[in-house]
Amino acid sequence: MNWARRIVRARLPLLLLFFGITISLVPSALRVDYNRSIASFFDLGHPLLSRYEQIEREFGGDSVCVVVYDDEKLLSPEGLARLGSLRDSLKSLKGVSAATSLANLRRPSKPVDPTELAEWFKKPNVDQKQLVREILETYIYSNQFVGKDGRTAAIMVIIDPKAMQAGKTKDLIAAMRQIVAEPPYAGQLVGAPVLINDFFQKIEEDAWTLTTVSVGTMGLVILLLFRNIRWMLLPLLVVLAGWVWLRAGSYLLGLQLGFTASLTTALISVIGIATTIHIAVRFREELELGFAREEALERSFLKVMPAVFWTCVTTAIGFGSLMISSVAPVRDFGIAMASVSMLVGLACVMLLPGGILIGRASSTPMAAPGEETLTRGLADVEQLVTKYSWASSSLAIITIVLAGLGLFWLKPETDFTKNFRSGSPVLAGYRFAEDRLGGAGLLGLSFDTPKKITREFLSQVRLLEDRLRELPGVTKVIGLTDFLDFAKGQSSSPLLMDNLVLSMIQKQMPGEIGQVWNTAENRLRIILRVQEQLASDKKEELIASIEKLGKELFGDSAHPSGLYVLLVFLMDSLLSDQWSSFLISSIGAIISLSIAFGSLRLGIVAFIPNLIPIVTVVGFMGWVGLRINAATAMIQSISMGLAVDFSIHYIYRLLSEVRAGHSFSTSLLRTHRSTGKAMVFASLALMLGFGVLVFSNFLPTMQFGLLVSLAMVGGLIGNLVLLPVLLEWFAPKRFRVSPPAPPV
Repeated sequence: MNWARRIVRARLPLLLLFFGITISLVPSALRVDYNRSIASFFDLGHPLLSRYEQIEREFGGDSVCVVVYDDEKLLSPEGLARLGSLRDSLKSLKGVSAATSLANLRRPSKPVDPTELAEWFKKPNVDQKQLVREILETYIYSNQFVGKDGRTAAIMVIIDPKAMQAGKTKDLIAAMRQIVAEPPYAGQLVGAPVLINDFFQKIEEDAWTLTTVSVGTMGLVILLLFRNIRWMLLPLLVVLAGWVWLRAGSYLLGLQLGFTASLTTALISVIGIATTIHIAVRFREELELGFAREEALERSFLKVMPAVFWTCVTTAIGFGSLMISSVAPVRDFGIAMASVSMLVGLACVMLLPGGILIGRASSTPMAAPGEETLTRGLADVEQLVTKYSWASSSLAIITIVLAGLGLFWLKPETDFTKNFRSGSPVLAGYRFAEDRLGGAGLLGLSFDTPKKITREFLSQVRLLEDRLRELPGVTKVIGLTDFLDFAKGQSSSPLLMDNLVLSMIQKQMPGEIGQVWNTAENRLRIILRVQEQLASDKKEELIASIEKLGKELFGDSAHPSGLYVLLVFLMDSLLSDQWSSFLISSIGAIISLSIAFGSLRLGIVAFIPNLIPIVTVVGFMGWVGLRINAATAMIQSISMGLAVDFSIHYIYRLLSEVRAGHSFSTSLLRTHRSTGKAMVFASLALMLGFGVLVFSNFLPTMQFGLLVSLAMVGGLIGNLVLLPVLLEWFAPKRFRVSPPAPPV
């Protein structure tokens, strides 16, 4: 008794085992809660993360949200009263450690007086025009808490570092948005915490909504193709089981998929649906040859499952290549998807025999609409490409060379606002803030101080601040000397006076001065406001310039840090990691294909048709200026693992036909008409399923769905047009002729 017969005869125990395992894992799958913090992107102990956490401890961090709104009567008793009321509402929220607005700041000409500006505007004998001039001409106020236009208000809201580190900001930011949006403010909320929150919010929406629609669309396509409820439900059950097993495994192993979570179900569906469709097509062929259902299924498993095994292996290698990534969620995603790639094949073995044969309802997949026309068309394509083999191969070479040039122009997208569509609240907020106040990004440059602050040291700090202000992209620089100038009323003083003033502002303004000066640790920080919506190369140049200036004046203790820096590094890492993972994925695919077919030459032949569409799609991104983001950074490795599945099924069927005694040319034709048809059906279902993702409001998901669809269609074309030509030219002789197999 062969192994396929054993599996088919054990279909009932396997079916019960399938449902038993899946149902038992549901509670764990539902418990998984992915970390929404910036720390989840990095390994513990990563230098940038350690530096960021150090800044959190020393200065309270830079987890700052900025509330911006327009009020033409801002600099008036009524305007400041409204501003103060809004600031108090925000400060009262759980998770907000501080909130500062113009209303509760001091009068510039009387910095020692604790009376707040809102109260100064109410005094009857105060010249309000003079007061307005003082505010707008004060450096640490202008374009920080009030726009130069005198009507743009800004409130700096500092989120509790513990809440930020734990990723527990969803409800807080939602509450802040609700307060800010109410009349008369109709304001905007911006800042790195908002970007990170909305980034994860969109991912969660896509993971539950769009993925459901995507998989549902694939199911409907399969129903239209086979017109059989059983064959629609079976692949969906495989996908559901894969989803449960992956989430439960992530929970039990402590994996953090983070921003990759929205991609998992759609990718599981590729393996499960493609496998089921190949078995369905072969099962129907065996039934048409006159075999009974059970024997037909045995023969189908015997002929298809070896190819399924190797497709699972190559797919696992493609995902496994992501394990080298320096970005923690990508690495965990690679581990999880590599594991589930093999488990989906196991799920098919456990579910399909019982699922196909159980019950009295028909288990025969019907012929798809237009299937006869498709079969004839595939035969014509095979005849055409083998007849004009040089033309098709030349076209492939030209395509890969031209597209490959675009790879040199690939760049990461470090502007996180570009992850959102133009009408999204976060993007509207950033545009408003940067138009009215300049930069909405925030980062810090920290360095050591002497135990005793000297005049020479303060001169160096002032020189550094002045140089930082000259850098392109920097819109505001605030440091210790700015507070010193503010407290001294812009007048020069001897060293003794400087020390007295520093002591005074430590007592009078502990919250404000604590953000830039930690006397216990002898550390100083300069806070820079920068443009968020800068190109990636400009951001990298800016951060490098800031670090260079800091080290020139204060040595190796000077380091730029903050969420702004972390996000830029994150995208750079994704871009650099993708080439290493793609190389590993490609080498792994060639090795596994060579082992599967027992021939290195055949392994390379199977690899080439899948390389061309991937290079074409990624090169296209470079040509049109589409930047690499969090999702599209994984396109190459993932697409290689998925697209090569077509080649495996094609070559396995070809070898089967040759071993059955057919000539090589006849075997190619029969393979094209049969396996080629299954490839078209699978591609149609998957392309339409992934195509649904283009309706996402989150651009990484939309672009991922579009590009994977294009890569898969390209893989289909490559395997139907180029693979037959390569097999004609390079297939080893021992694969071309075989004695007729005995009747089965």
